[in-house]
Amino acid sequence: MALRMLLLLFFAVSFLLHSLTIRGQHFELDKNRKRSSIAFEEHHNLVLIPIRINDALDLTFLLDTGVTIPLLCEPMIATVLKLEKARDVKIKGLGGADPINAVIAEGLKFSLPGISGENMRMIVLPEGAFPASQIFGTEIHGIIGYDFFRDFVVKLDYVRKQVVFTKPEHFKPGRKLERVPIQIKDKKAFVFAEVKQNLLDSGLVSGMFFIDSGSSQAVSLYHSREQMYQVPEPNIETLLGTGVSGEIHGELAKIEELRLGKSTLKSVLAAFPDEESLRHVDETDRRIGSIGADILRRFAIHIDYSSASIYIKPGRGFKSSYYYNMSGLEVHCKEGAFDQFEITYVQPGSAAAKAGLRIDDRLLKINGISTTGMQINEIYDSLNPKPGKRVKLHILRAEELRKYSFQIVDYL
Repeated sequence: MALRMLLLLFFAVSFLLHSLTIRGQHFELDKNRKRSSIAFEEHHNLVLIPIRINDALDLTFLLDTGVTIPLLCEPMIATVLKLEKARDVKIKGLGGADPINAVIAEGLKFSLPGISGENMRMIVLPEGAFPASQIFGTEIHGIIGYDFFRDFVVKLDYVRKQVVFTKPEHFKPGRKLERVPIQIKDKKAFVFAEVKQNLLDSGLVSGMFFIDSGSSQAVSLYHSREQMYQVPEPNIETLLGTGVSGEIHGELAKIEELRLGKSTLKSVLAAFPDEESLRHVDETDRRIGSIGADILRRFAIHIDYSSASIYIKPGRGFKSSYYYNMSGLEVHCKEGAFDQFEITYVQPGSAAAKAGLRIDDRLLKINGISTTGMQINEIYDSLNPKPGKRVKLHILRAEELRKYSFQIVDYL
């Protein structure tokens, strides 16, 4: 299955977060419950869960360890809910753009099956700041994280497609689970890990990695920090993803090993963001990279902030291959139309670029099959057959129908 390298990465609020604490703001399980299991949708390794706001609207949120305050991506929903602005705030994340202005709404009620949260707060992003639904090709209204990880032990079960929220006092890790200590800093989790870059590398690069369930990639290595990493050969210079602070550019390559606790993952696909994309990263936490959902999904994993631990066991797919978008094309849905797809990025020097494809080209057919009715996952799968196969496209450019063809090349 071909997966694109889409990175949500993390968002940080450039505001004194402790000054935003609201008394009584916590999630609670319904009376006499010890835990609650909730089915999730998985898109590009990411976990999407249902949340009802103010007993009025059922919305879909991305569960992201990197988000300290819930984000609402569609301000029109705030208008429908008649949310009132409590204060202004600036937010930033990976990417080269400047921080953006947003507002905070307070006094909200969040509800999930068996769980409710009173007096909650939420950041409302301005229109178009992060069009998550267009990027993913499915309804994603917001992003939520720390509030859940603060109040529960959170089990991410990528096999059964369930997230389980357990009260910390009722959590008992199984014997086969390995405890790996983590550090909680500024409401984010960090774990010690080691990287072996290539076969000729006699040593390991080790340090603290940000745990980022909101990033669909496997691992991101911050090589611009003290020049800790050499980007392995071969590599690809490309768009790595999109976040609140704009596009993340850098290089893709494979590293020999990633060691997490007693587990060793081989031939891991790694992203190396450039210095500009890291300009908003907090240097005081001394992270040397991040571990994303394409690693987390390979484990049975319980995240327990209360004991500063994660509990892991290699799961189904632990040794499965890592995929990247070999087509060199990034595709988004048109606004308000999940079955219409436009090219938003063409990797320079790729076969698609050499064939003549351009940004804003609208995809009509892939290998003779109409894109109408397809989901964005199917689009990327169709654009990424086995290396050596050809991809034939019918596109619409400025009201003119055109045909293009290119051969898939595995550059890594």
